[in-house]
Amino acid sequence: MHKIKDNNYYKWSVEKGDYDRDSEATTSHIKKISRKKRIKLTLLILLYVLSVTAFSYLIISHL
Repeated sequence: MHKIKDNNYYKWSVEKGDYDRDSEATTSHIKKISRKKRIKLTLLILLYVLSVTAFSYLIISHL
């Protein structure tokens, strides 16, 4: 016979205080992640535009 292992997570209870709210699920944390992604994307777009502009200028100036 196989013995069923009694895991501790079956005994958790919100009423006993075993569960704390996850900080990553808060609205402010989601906004913070969204803001970081938007800033990173903006900087990447800016870097791309500047590099294309510089490359184009170098090509056109040698003509």
